[in-house]
Amino acid sequence: MVTIESLLAELPHVWEDSNRLTEIGIELEQRSRLDTASNVLQRALELNSQDEQAWIHYSFACFRSLLSKESNGEQALTNGIEATNSNRLRTTYIAFMEDEKRAQEMIDQALLSEDPVVHIELAGALLWRGDSMRALELLRAHRENLLQLDKYALSGYCGFITWIFAQNRYPDGVVAIDAENEILPYLSELKKAFPNSYRRFSVLIQYYQSQKDWEGVIKTCTEALEMLPDEETVMLAMGMAYENMKQDNMAAFWYIRATGAKPSFIRARIRLGLLYERHEDYTMAELVFSEIISALPHYNYGALHVAAFLYRRGKTDEAIRLFKEKYDSLKPYEKNSVDNDNMFQALLQHL
Repeated sequence: MVTIESLLAELPHVWEDSNRLTEIGIELEQRSRLDTASNVLQRALELNSQDEQAWIHYSFACFRSLLSKESNGEQALTNGIEATNSNRLRTTYIAFMEDEKRAQEMIDQALLSEDPVVHIELAGALLWRGDSMRALELLRAHRENLLQLDKYALSGYCGFITWIFAQNRYPDGVVAIDAENEILPYLSELKKAFPNSYRRFSVLIQYYQSQKDWEGVIKTCTEALEMLPDEETVMLAMGMAYENMKQDNMAAFWYIRATGAKPSFIRARIRLGLLYERHEDYTMAELVFSEIISALPHYNYGALHVAAFLYRRGKTDEAIRLFKEKYDSLKPYEKNSVDNDNMFQALLQHL
């Protein structure tokens, strides 16, 4: 079993081993223990400043942390580029650039590279920037040679192409993704490359979710929890699968387990509150939503869901006040997500 506790217990014994620290730091970042991941990856970089993956995931931890400024993530990438002169890091940085002209210049430069790893990283950056067509073209261009690259390129390919597949973002003029040949064989290879890692389960769960294969989701989650018994995102996926199968009691059970595993896991609280609301159990729904802000005060997206619930319950003034306050604190990409979410359309009219 690979629990958060077991990873933390290992740290004193590997504090001089940069490779193992990077592996643990990446696992913690992917499992959203972001502040701890930052500390572990910083130590890995003290020992080996040339580690590209440590720089990449350290920057991700900074970008994702609610207590970190977005500039911290950018600074981490900048420092990593200066330390390593890595084209992989330069390409990762494209995803976060706000200067469109400069970003396009760097995209053009990355396309000139003969390194397929750079192209796979570029596919991810293009996805962040909303260019699914070029991302998919790049992934397909290197599919046949993918297994000759490092395991992180394989992981990137699997994550990026599964995300495109799950979002049904098939660009105009591009043949729909053939999951049997373009996804599933590589997910099998990902399992071999990362036998004890959360990443291999998360991509496979996303694949089954995109297929609405809820039995496949449950089977994968069950396997994952045997190895990762404290992983709250797997519990959430289990609950969502049961909810889609109209087994709401089982869904509630798994949402409650997820919040028990990580009390600050707001996505599970939101799903649980919405489930109670759908069953018109407004007392329980209000109890769940009322705890969201105190469970993770700095998570503005969670507060927006509280505002939406209050609005639906007729507490209009309180809802609008809360929504305005938290919406103004969102980062640009977070606002884009909220602006396109049907849940918030009524409240957006009051801004």
